[in-house]
Amino acid sequence: HFYTLRWVGNLAIFYGGQTENKFLDLTRAPFQVSKAKEFYARLADTYQQQGYFWDISLLYSYYEFLWPLGDSDAIFRVLDQDFESFGTLRDKDGKKGVLGQISNLLGVAQCDRGLFTDASDSYKRSIKNFMSMKDQKIGERNAVHPRGNMAVLSRDMGKLSEAEKLLRDLLDFEKRVPSSDRNFLTKTNLASVLAAQGRLSEAQLLYEQTDKLMRDTVGPLNFRTLLNKHALACLHEEMGNEANAMYMMETTFNEKSEALGMERTSTLK
Repeated sequence: HFYTLRWVGNLAIFYGGQTENKFLDLTRAPFQVSKAKEFYARLADTYQQQGYFWDISLLYSYYEFLWPLGDSDAIFRVLDQDFESFGTLRDKDGKKGVLGQISNLLGVAQCDRGLFTDASDSYKRSIKNFMSMKDQKIGERNAVHPRGNMAVLSRDMGKLSEAEKLLRDLLDFEKRVPSSDRNFLTKTNLASVLAAQGRLSEAQLLYEQTDKLMRDTVGPLNFRTLLNKHALACLHEEMGNEANAMYMMETTFNEKSEALGMERTSTLK
């Protein structure tokens, strides 16, 4: 029964250590990780067998749980399905919103596997679903995430000018509609593009601004704050500031070890 599945899903969220409006606590014990994966897997199998539409909040929590663990196979099993054929959402805007979220998550999983063309198609499909919603304001706000991911994909494919334009357009939009915490991610992604273009001073300024914004918004030990700090340390090394780079890398590694644990791949990045 659907409510039984929701109960199992709540257990999975509980064991995964997730709380409302906060990111996962990646210091959770191995037993908790094991139990969360067990419940999520049971839930995913049942949904797939019955043809239900994943509740998007649960699906997203599952993704947030699996991503830092590096379990791309499990992510794919959940996301790589023909969700278009599932007709369980009667509200058209609701279905478009769910399809937009799923396509965006699938694009991230495809990027992790190096399937860049497939990822680009998924991001475009996500943006199309969001932008075709009847409530245009909600659709535009939701499209921020796949638009940002599309820009990062362009950067990783070496299309730096295209990536910069996409990110600057996104920053302009976010200034007009300050509706999410995505702004700091857009800035740190833009900084990485500037660094790749050799515009190191501009990149340093943006990284430093983003570091302050992240610390104030999600905290100094959030894994994204630490990854941004590590990127800034790498930039210092590229600029020849070896003493600053070594100090920042050492402190960042210690903080990531404390916040993420040594078993997380993000700790070593």
